[in-house]
Amino acid sequence: MNWKKQYEEKKALDQLEENNLTRIIRSTLSNDKLHVCFGGGVGAFGRNFTIFYYNGSTIWIDAGCGFPSYNLPGLLRTIPPKELIEAFPPDAIIFTHAHEDHIGALPYIYRFIDEDTPVYASDFTIAIIKKRLRDCKIDLNYFQFIPVTKNSYFKVRDFTINNFFVPHSIPQSFSVGVRIEEINMKIFFSSDFKLQGNEKNFNEKEIQNYGPVKYLFCDSTGILNSGKSTNENKVIENLEQIVQNWPGRIFMTTFASQIERLSEISKIAKKYNRHLGIRGQSIITHLESAFEARVLTESFWNTRRPDPEQKNAVWIISGCQADEGSSFQRFSDGKLYPLKPEKGDLLIYSASVIPSNTDTVFNVLNKLSRIGVKIIGLADYDPKVHTSGHARVEDLKQYISWLCPEKLIPVHGDHMHFMKFYEILENNKEIDINILEDNCIYSLENNVNEIMRIPAIPQMIEEKEIHTEYSLYSYRLNLSVSGICNLIIREDIKKLEQLQYIGTCSQEWLKKCMPELSKQINSLLLKMANTNENSRNRKLKQKISKINLSVLGKNPYVNVVWI
Repeated sequence: MNWKKQYEEKKALDQLEENNLTRIIRSTLSNDKLHVCFGGGVGAFGRNFTIFYYNGSTIWIDAGCGFPSYNLPGLLRTIPPKELIEAFPPDAIIFTHAHEDHIGALPYIYRFIDEDTPVYASDFTIAIIKKRLRDCKIDLNYFQFIPVTKNSYFKVRDFTINNFFVPHSIPQSFSVGVRIEEINMKIFFSSDFKLQGNEKNFNEKEIQNYGPVKYLFCDSTGILNSGKSTNENKVIENLEQIVQNWPGRIFMTTFASQIERLSEISKIAKKYNRHLGIRGQSIITHLESAFEARVLTESFWNTRRPDPEQKNAVWIISGCQADEGSSFQRFSDGKLYPLKPEKGDLLIYSASVIPSNTDTVFNVLNKLSRIGVKIIGLADYDPKVHTSGHARVEDLKQYISWLCPEKLIPVHGDHMHFMKFYEILENNKEIDINILEDNCIYSLENNVNEIMRIPAIPQMIEEKEIHTEYSLYSYRLNLSVSGICNLIIREDIKKLEQLQYIGTCSQEWLKKCMPELSKQINSLLLKMANTNENSRNRKLKQKISKINLSVLGKNPYVNVVWI
């Protein structure tokens, strides 16, 4: 996080708000040109939010959330900037699939969207969205949900929208074609996708027939992996062999959205007379949505759970990223009552470890390993029990060849992933690659033209509040590194009443340093007795910080209270 940049953007934003930012943004747009703007999904993973604007009409493709990193303590998620949401109210929203980084912002931003706005999505995606809205106590009739059930097209004012179902790691994902006849513009916006999968509506010929296109917005998530993505069928074959041959209890953890895999493991368990049990609400939620959307025809999760000691049981446990309080994390601690891991159990880790979760996942896995649980799924020589939902290099090349774009704009990734397109297309000089940034408005013509940079800030979600105060996290990081120095000062005699250090250093070192700290701070207070009150606290904190560094070797946050 670039704190200086965020501060400068916030300052510029405050100035623009006085002049009506929405009016300023709209005044830069030409009605005879197609414009695009990202509120996330370019330059960093997550918070996918794309705006297309033409002749007074706006469509959104996805409205997702981003997730916290180690340097944002206390943050739950981020959502697209309020400035973009207000400047471009949608005539329709298109959700490509039901992953949180594509739908997760909707419950937080719905108040900025007109009631009865059309929402186009697959049956499964609509079912998941409705559950999210219901959890937030939002009226399900607020939006006009329009199911997209097959490869088809529909109109949103000047936009003609085509959808193309594609395989992914969640059911009923589709990519989007956008045409504007008046300016002879045709683009293809890629959802997350892979080419090896069992999506029943996937038709590569229809994608090929849509090309050539002027612009291809292409998923970049899997571009660092060579070859082609593994077919889910191979994963299922390996899981069946494991279930067939393992003599004791089997536990499996995977992403809740892996509906096909969850369904197949239930069939495998039944085939080999193993009793199936499921623990974790996120998996149940996704399975119920799949049943509601007719992706599944059998509610196998509603059967009676096996006895916890039953040796031929197969248990599916949610929370594969070992989030605090997740079923997987509690299972490793022996707190997923009445299940307790035992020596001789098998854990199938049927997922990938998201980089920011590496420490927490391996902490949980090591707890299980110490108990004597055998773990499959992490070593490269283990049977392959997981495959990504994202296209690899050869898949991407094939996809691009189907659509024959004049220009390619990478999405769903960071700058390093985007730059890899120059390498994989180095022999194809006819395609012009353009790397765009979020919070910028571009016009899409014969070339991409930057129109305006918007000093917009993603909104931060914490318990019971939404804010844009990024400096909060720099304070928290400082507190986590150096703790806090509390001073209570007598106003009348300018003398320390109490000096307290919390989380700054060891008690032994603090005890040794405290006499000198008190001496220097009291001396400082006497010297500053006549300092102007308007600047007193700021100068005092600066000087006390220097004392703390000199004596303690630490720079805790300084909090001053006058009594």
